[in-house]
Amino acid sequence: SAMSWIPERSPLRLLLYPHFKNQPLLAAGRHKEWHRTRWINAMGDSIWRVAFSPDGRHIAASSSDMAIGIWETRTGSLEARLRGHTDHVSSVAFSRDGQWLVSGSADKTVRVWDLTTGTAASEPLTGHTDSVKSVCFSPDGQRISSCSADKTVRVWGVGTGKEIWRMNGLSKLDRLAYSSTGQKIACCGKEG
Repeated sequence: SAMSWIPERSPLRLLLYPHFKNQPLLAAGRHKEWHRTRWINAMGDSIWRVAFSPDGRHIAASSSDMAIGIWETRTGSLEARLRGHTDHVSSVAFSRDGQWLVSGSADKTVRVWDLTTGTAASEPLTGHTDSVKSVCFSPDGQRISSCSADKTVRVWGVGTGKEIWRMNGLSKLDRLAYSSTGQKIACCGKEG
């Protein structure tokens, strides 16, 4: 349980800990205060997904205010605010080299962002007929995959922005991920 890691003087711990029996005991590792935790000011609206850059220096967060925030993890400062989607942004993922970000939105589009300029790298990738729920880069960075409530998984070429593969007729999908070799895609969702 995460309860064991909450700082000893936290009001949350003082209120809840007595109600949880058989908590693991920590010999070391728990702090007395939250001072080691950095609170990052979100964007004033609901955050849907977050992702760390591969080097751990940045966090990207997708939001219901149609924007993506990029924060520097050491200072917690907002470095960029990417705009272009016309509905809430439901998913974000960094490329393995950390130079690119991909986002999916309820506006039914996928966008690729150049993080060196903070701008969209191309026109939106279109084809989904319902909200895009999850996006990711292939391990080699040459493909982007997206899944949607339209019950499809689509694979796009990074350089061309063209759809190169599609699987139809699944359940409403929420998440997807590549295998480490990039040869397989796993996805999950719910029936209905």
